[in-house]
Amino acid sequence: MTRYHNPLGTSLLAEERRAVAELAGKYGVYIVEDDYMSDLGLERRADPIHAYDSSAHVIYLKSFSKIIFPGTRVGAAVLPERLLPAFQTYKRLADLNTSFLSQAALEIYIKNGMYQRHRHKISSMYTERMHALHQALKEADRDGRIEASNRSPGLGVYTQFKLSPKVNLDRLVKRLASRNIRVLGGQAFYLADYAVKDKFLRMSISRARPEQIRIGIEALLEELKKLRLG
Repeated sequence: MTRYHNPLGTSLLAEERRAVAELAGKYGVYIVEDDYMSDLGLERRADPIHAYDSSAHVIYLKSFSKIIFPGTRVGAAVLPERLLPAFQTYKRLADLNTSFLSQAALEIYIKNGMYQRHRHKISSMYTERMHALHQALKEADRDGRIEASNRSPGLGVYTQFKLSPKVNLDRLVKRLASRNIRVLGGQAFYLADYAVKDKFLRMSISRARPEQIRIGIEALLEELKKLRLG
């Protein structure tokens, strides 16, 4: 995930994307680039790793589910030519054909300009909410108790809040849930036998209005303070 990573919320810089493509060619490994967030945020013009792939080692994937709705089971896969026969064979075994009706509806939606207008609306909404999150964090967390994945106004949907190793993460998640604030603890993103796991929360702004985001940040800091005092 080169753009708006889940759960980190970060994006790779252009030079980092170029370096990944060069390393893939140098060592003969394939990179699967999941660019499903490409239509969100002001950074959408940034080129993906695939744009720097001169050795045909990048498999580029794109979805429309985040920008339209999850039920739109239409996406795009750009593969090196040598992988196409195997890919087509396995796809036929999995679902025979992608729905022609869904593809036709999406084509009309794109060609008549509705997709572009909707993309701008959703992108602006998420950008406003992410700005609200970072502004609330800046105002409420003057002591720097939370280490955000990106302290500057970020884009996308997710932000990672890294916490002190002393924090009881399970208890914190439950206390926030009791206040109707849903966050996801970092354990879910590690392999079961991974030795060292950072303690962090992943927060999504996709369903929260700016005023709710501010309340959520203030509640998070209140609960952290209670746990430390306790």
